[in-house]
Amino acid sequence: MIPFSLLPEPALMSFGKRFKGLGKRVSNSFPYLRVNLVQANMSYKPEEYCTGVITATIINFFVIAALILLLTKVNGTLDPLFAAALATLIAVFSFSMGMMHPAAKAKKRIRQIDDHLIPAIRQMYIEVKSGVTLFEGMKSIGRGYGGVSEEFAKITKSIEVGIPETNALNQASSRNPSARFRRVVWQISNSLVVGSDIANTLKELVDNMTQERMSDIKKYGAELNPFIMMYMMFAIVLPSLGISLMNVMLSFVNIPIPKIFFPIALFGLAGFQLFFLGFVSSKRPSVE
Repeated sequence: MIPFSLLPEPALMSFGKRFKGLGKRVSNSFPYLRVNLVQANMSYKPEEYCTGVITATIINFFVIAALILLLTKVNGTLDPLFAAALATLIAVFSFSMGMMHPAAKAKKRIRQIDDHLIPAIRQMYIEVKSGVTLFEGMKSIGRGYGGVSEEFAKITKSIEVGIPETNALNQASSRNPSARFRRVVWQISNSLVVGSDIANTLKELVDNMTQERMSDIKKYGAELNPFIMMYMMFAIVLPSLGISLMNVMLSFVNIPIPKIFFPIALFGLAGFQLFFLGFVSSKRPSVE
């Protein structure tokens, strides 16, 4: 799905055929777009995705410009230059976010996969250790473990249609954005090639990933202190003391504070807190 598109995807792609050449030229400026699309599990060719983003950007520009012109005309302050400038700003933002969307989606997949990787591989280890074949062990984690289940479901489906296990594992490794998942798949594939004990390999993987997770938790705990100081400064000290000091200073020169300032400051503070909570949450390692 193309982000920030006001049209349904079929209509967007149909309308965007006239920009196909431009989309191809733009895709050449983003050499990692193909990899990002594959790792984000998005079924677009780079030129198709760029064409969709460009088309959505152009449509957004004209729609936003028309809405601003309509609103300013109703208020009696028609300003085409202001409408064009604001619409251009929104269009640039739309294009930038659209081009960054595959990489952002790939990073989201990394978190979804890494969060469930340890319990999934632990279950596979228990299955294989108890005498179940590797294929059945991979099939057993084909549901219940988020992104990990999706990947292993694809692997087992490939094996069922006749692809050798090592080839199916290597294909999963090439399309996956998670370095930890790729390492797991590579070590399983390597064990199959050299004929070593799969159960021992899985146990070592679980132990190593558990140690890495503990290190991530300790690192996160150490990073919280500067985050807390940043929050105290920008969300508590600066809004309270800063506004009070500004009010006192402006009173000396007899300059009133505009009434619109306080609602803007309130919304800005709320936006910062939402951003800060999202940022800290994104840094938090999984403890599953």
